[in-house]
Amino acid sequence: MFMIRPTVPADTPELLAMTAGTGLFTDADVETLDSVLAEYHDETAAQGHRCSTYEQAGKIIGFTYFAPAAMT
Repeated sequence: MFMIRPTVPADTPELLAMTAGTGLFTDADVETLDSVLAEYHDETAAQGHRCSTYEQAGKIIGFTYFAPAAMT
């Protein structure tokens, strides 16, 4: 079964490992993602941002992160 759900703080380590494991992102990119997710979970900093986690059979297989573009 597939499920798309809001991302929770406990997902962060797995999302970082998944991102690093693709080989498409630098270490700095992964560190930035860690910071972005930390801010996302601080409700005062995440206004308008959305992060969703995609699971299959209870295993995380993907995620999305959206944020509004300033001045648009």
